[in-house]
Amino acid sequence: MITLSRLWKRATALLYGLAAGEALGFGESQEIGEMTAFAWSVAQVVARRGWVDEPFLREAVLDGTLSLPGDEPAEDEVVGAGGALAAGVLRRPYDYNGLVDDAASIVAIQRYTSEAAAGGCAVAAFISGLLDGWDMESAGSLAVAIARRGATLGRKEGVPATPEEIQKGLLRVDEYIVGRTPDVRRALEAVRPLRPLARALGIAYACRDAESAVEAARALPGYARFTGAIAGALCAAHRPDSLPRAWADAAQSAARARGFDPEELARMLVELRWKPSPVFW
Repeated sequence: MITLSRLWKRATALLYGLAAGEALGFGESQEIGEMTAFAWSVAQVVARRGWVDEPFLREAVLDGTLSLPGDEPAEDEVVGAGGALAAGVLRRPYDYNGLVDDAASIVAIQRYTSEAAAGGCAVAAFISGLLDGWDMESAGSLAVAIARRGATLGRKEGVPATPEEIQKGLLRVDEYIVGRTPDVRRALEAVRPLRPLARALGIAYACRDAESAVEAARALPGYARFTGAIAGALCAAHRPDSLPRAWADAAQSAARARGFDPEELARMLVELRWKPSPVFW
């Protein structure tokens, strides 16, 4: 059984892992990145509201409570993926409809396409499973399944590729880490050509360690800050002790400087996770 204190520890590590991953380990920079600030802001609005409420999120954008990232990435499946972490903390992994509804609602305030919805749903589902103590294999399978549901939503331009790309990445990693002599280096090379979200999930799936995942993201060219953020968050949720103490401390200091309290934010979200969402008729 997952206790509230254990869940809180994982959720806190998740938020710090996101920040440390986007900062690629807090080397020279001690700043919170735009994806992290947006994800934390979404989580803060959701925690105060008590549930994911798309109109309320849109109002928060209009009144300045919630600021959208300045430079949005071109790839739709990346848009909103960081913010969708809140849905993964708020929803249990068996709540398929809730994961899809919440993740898609968060994505919709930026760019509501089927690829964006699929990407947000994948991240939310992966996080939800890991917070409940699922292994990487089970959480990864859930991510693919929920991404397929999310891909039915939003504006479409052809057949959404994100769910299959994510599954392809996980299967590529399996080729090198399943067996007697796992070869993480070759697994990481196998996910290098993938689009950024599938690459980020593949890095987390291969490394299973926050520090290693962030280092791997830094070493792979292109989208390193995005892949580092998502992979670092996933691995920190999976193994909170794998997030270096120095990174967590730097993230905490940077968060306070921006007016965030990630530990309190994590507490508020995990308490909501155990409560039923309101029903609207």
